[in-house]
Amino acid sequence: YQNFNIFYQSVNRNLFGLGVAIMILASFEAGWFQRISNVLFGNRILYPFAQLSYSMYLIHVVPVAIVVAQAKVMVEKDPSMTHMDAVFFVFLVSTILTTILSAFMYLFIERPLMNLRK
Repeated sequence: YQNFNIFYQSVNRNLFGLGVAIMILASFEAGWFQRISNVLFGNRILYPFAQLSYSMYLIHVVPVAIVVAQAKVMVEKDPSMTHMDAVFFVFLVSTILTTILSAFMYLFIERPLMNLRK
């Protein structure tokens, strides 16, 4: 197990980065992958999340840390709660909190600072 963990920690980010690079390069080539990536990433529904992405990146650690601590307490107090329930709770609540907090950061900090350029 320890050898696998060392191997995984050594190559997982490199493989992920390589996969993203291959997807980016493949999206430039005309074909089925370009059409699919244009539909997925060019969708207007995703535009608000694209606007919030930097704020989400900056703030996500705080809600995740708070919600993980709360989930740990919940698992300790309620033995019927499984770890998968806790993981789902952490994912759902931290995603909602991150989105709300990043919207406030975008509206009250990032957007006014961007408007200073004008």
